[in-house]
Amino acid sequence: MLRKLEENLDLPPSTPPRNEPSTLLTPTIPPLFKPLIPFIKLQLCLCNYLVTIPFEWDEDKNRVRLLKSKKHLRLCKAQITIHVAYTLLMMGHFLSPENQKTTKNATRMVGLAFLVCFGATMLMRLAFWQRKAEVVHLLNNYVAFENTYFPPCRPQLKGDKVSKALMTLGLLTSAGLPGLMCTMLFVSPCKPPHLAYILFSEGVDGEGCAVPRWPIRVSLLLFDTWMWANCITPACFFAFQVFFPGLKCLSFYIQRLNSVFHCHPGTPTFVSTAAKDRFCFHVYQHLRILGKLYNFCLQSIFIPTQISAACMVIIIGLYTCIKLHSQVPMPGFAFFPLLSLDGFAMIFISQVAAGVLTRSKSFVEGTRKSKSYRRRSWFRKMARASYLIKIRFGSTNFIDKMTPLVYMNFCLTQTVSLIILT
Repeated sequence: MLRKLEENLDLPPSTPPRNEPSTLLTPTIPPLFKPLIPFIKLQLCLCNYLVTIPFEWDEDKNRVRLLKSKKHLRLCKAQITIHVAYTLLMMGHFLSPENQKTTKNATRMVGLAFLVCFGATMLMRLAFWQRKAEVVHLLNNYVAFENTYFPPCRPQLKGDKVSKALMTLGLLTSAGLPGLMCTMLFVSPCKPPHLAYILFSEGVDGEGCAVPRWPIRVSLLLFDTWMWANCITPACFFAFQVFFPGLKCLSFYIQRLNSVFHCHPGTPTFVSTAAKDRFCFHVYQHLRILGKLYNFCLQSIFIPTQISAACMVIIIGLYTCIKLHSQVPMPGFAFFPLLSLDGFAMIFISQVAAGVLTRSKSFVEGTRKSKSYRRRSWFRKMARASYLIKIRFGSTNFIDKMTPLVYMNFCLTQTVSLIILT
């Protein structure tokens, strides 16, 4: 059934009859996804240069596709394998009871923050490798949806500023974090939990560093910098070019559908035509399919990992900035504000996910409060068949409007508790 769904998703829905509205937007309001394509192409270009993801941009068809080169696919798979092996090695050494007994609190927090980044990005890459074909379908169907229902995007019209700002943050993180880590490891090569820390740290507390001469030191620096680029660039693509745009587009499409359908909160009734009603139900069912494909790609591993990692990096980042700012020297300290900013960005993205459910509920409730619901049997059947669109994580959980507040409350209370206890 899933294969059949994927095949159908490659084609846009059937064109509505001539007497039905064919677009969701006026020409003065641009589509959302198409203006973001330059940012996606830029991130794809960076990832393809490092061969860290199995996707590339097809200039002829103006869409995402899997890597054509089998050599690049094998190289991408090899880098994922190295990433997994290196992460497990660091976790096994750093979290061992013998090492934890002799590690200072500041060193433990620094190493734990880095381990969270490596572990979360490892799980993200494994999840997207298993769902790579479905991710291609998902991204391309946003373009197909806008080509079908939205008017052409005029060149002078700019896209959503918030979306562009978050995608720019993803690009800056892709380049900034590996560069920052390179600078930090150049100054302190035995910073936990990296390779030099495993091989050459010495002393009772592990603060000493007996790295040999410059050739080995430079080799270790290049390897660790490459590992950071290898894990951060694909993670930023998954978070800021797949996870966030998908949520933003679904929320935006439902909002535009509500404006066409006149289903705003506080408007119990509306005047409509049968052709317009059929068109809106047709579009909503297509949005439900997009929502199901989005959940199929992301709900099992990616979203739970993203949420857990965001909460952990916020707690670690805030605690380090408040409590350990005098114990963590620069440039290592600069890592934590940027890390916390990315964590707060993920909390903001979960707010966008909550907007999908809120606007979907507005549409469904609006159809059941309309006069047509009582007068037309076909309308009642379509309204009853219009279920809510929910962004799910795990097996049965979903994100509603209170979820971001729960995340934020948990992060702040745990940070305060950690500060008080230490």
